[in-house]
Amino acid sequence: VMFLYLNVFLLPYSFGSALIESAHVETTIDKGLKKSNYQTTEIVLGAGSVVLSDPKSTQLQMPNFESGWWLRGFQVEIIDLMNDSVPLTEVYLHHVAFYDSNSAGADVCGGASLDALDSLWNIGAESRHTKTLFPDGFGYFVSPFTEWLANIHLIRTDGVANVKNCIECVCDQGGGSEACCPDGSKCPGGLLDDLPRAKKYKLAYSVFWEELNNTKNILPLNYYTIDAAACQLEFNIPATCPWSYRHSGTTANSIALNRTSLLGTGRFFPFDYIGADDNVFPSHCIATKSWTMNWTSPDVRLVFGKGHLHIGAINMSLSIRRNNLQETLCTVIPQYGTTNNWPNKQIAGDEFGYITGISNCDIAFTHLPLIQTGDILTVTAHYRTAPWFYGVMALFDIATTPAAAFLLPEKLTTT
Repeated sequence: VMFLYLNVFLLPYSFGSALIESAHVETTIDKGLKKSNYQTTEIVLGAGSVVLSDPKSTQLQMPNFESGWWLRGFQVEIIDLMNDSVPLTEVYLHHVAFYDSNSAGADVCGGASLDALDSLWNIGAESRHTKTLFPDGFGYFVSPFTEWLANIHLIRTDGVANVKNCIECVCDQGGGSEACCPDGSKCPGGLLDDLPRAKKYKLAYSVFWEELNNTKNILPLNYYTIDAAACQLEFNIPATCPWSYRHSGTTANSIALNRTSLLGTGRFFPFDYIGADDNVFPSHCIATKSWTMNWTSPDVRLVFGKGHLHIGAINMSLSIRRNNLQETLCTVIPQYGTTNNWPNKQIAGDEFGYITGISNCDIAFTHLPLIQTGDILTVTAHYRTAPWFYGVMALFDIATTPAAAFLLPEKLTTT
């Protein structure tokens, strides 16, 4: 294993701190795959503080070679100055989006974007248990001297009175949107009387990559994002089914909270709410969001897929229709934290009631399903409707390689 330390910098938009050196550690994993770990400069957050960085002013350090390199994947998380993972109940990672200056972005329909820029890759609160890693033999080619930018949206919920309103960025006129949590603002959740001090955090991100190597055949990938909200990015789920507050006298087989009132913790965390049955979702208690597109590009093979969902999500699927036959290609399922640590600090990576990971399509895409010109692709997301969920998203990312690059037997039943 080889280690290499460099000085790297993040040029922040509104982090309110000077440029600070961060350690970069590079390790060789296997078969030419390398992993580089980076940290941004310090991000100072007080109670309820919001950072929504301008990508045009937020530059990221990445591997850089005169001949270019192969990107194999990303993984991110929020840490403190002790390099400890920070729970979502302290700092909520709404999203992180990475931009490749040489790419038009991944959005297939030119939907919502920030400052007329469209990101290549994004992830949210699910980041710790949702790793983007393309299979061996595939990579996204990064041109020489590409500039990488970031849109980082963090909310410090420590000291916030209504955490649900805060992380859903509830708007005065109703519903929720990141537009109602602008950079430098206080989130719309109100503050407690006893507030924690401002604290410094960092975004830690890992880049999986390979150097150009004529002795190894790597097939190039294109990356796309399909939005179940018809490229509107955000939508709102009204409550249509019974719900109640979780407290120490809650129903049988449902996790109770210690030392709580009839309003649960009284802080309105996501885990303060329960439906009639947390584990059963009758059809009338499920909201569906779906969008269909016609694949007009040349034939491709599906290599990788992942989803981005918010709290309240049940699952999201990608399906294909060809010759009047419909087939589900992959269904991604969110993982919710199950460790009830209240009233103590939540465990980072298993925060009770929060989405802490989302499954990907590694198994479903093992045989590299074929998408042909003229195929109909549909992304369908399901959310529960007890209670309500505002400003949610349903983004399905796919990485494809040209079908003409290699010959494989057709694995789809839709042929």
